[in-house]
Amino acid sequence: MATTMIGSPHARSWVSMMRAFAVILCSGVLAAPVSADALGQEIGVNWAQVRSDAPNCREAKIYAVESVMVTRVLDGLMLEIRATSSTAGWKTPRLIERSRTPDGSTVIFDLTGCAPEIAAQVMTPLAFRQTIPNDGRLLAILVRAKTNEQRVVVER
Repeated sequence: MATTMIGSPHARSWVSMMRAFAVILCSGVLAAPVSADALGQEIGVNWAQVRSDAPNCREAKIYAVESVMVTRVLDGLMLEIRATSSTAGWKTPRLIERSRTPDGSTVIFDLTGCAPEIAAQVMTPLAFRQTIPNDGRLLAILVRAKTNEQRVVVER
């Protein structure tokens, strides 16, 4: 029967490997979330075209919305959302329209995404863009997450 001494090179390399795996897992590298820093660069995914109702999607509200920025584009308004999920591994974040005031001046969205089945319990930044139509009457947008909400005024 072979035994490994705590101070042996084999035991040290095993401990080093386990520490490295823990660092990678806790950093969210295995889950590969979209970094909030990547928002200013080309992300490469058109989130408006990605559907959250995929067969294996368990759609739920994302933990918190950090910021909402509005930019006018030809076909409406582009919303740039930065958010935080409570675990790594969330996919296809999107805004779902829940209600609109009768005069059309304010729209309320829920911030949702596909929740992971099993994930590291680490706060993870998310960033995405979504274009919404604008008929010219829209004055305010409210984005609701699980723990907070952000209101942004649409400049005329």
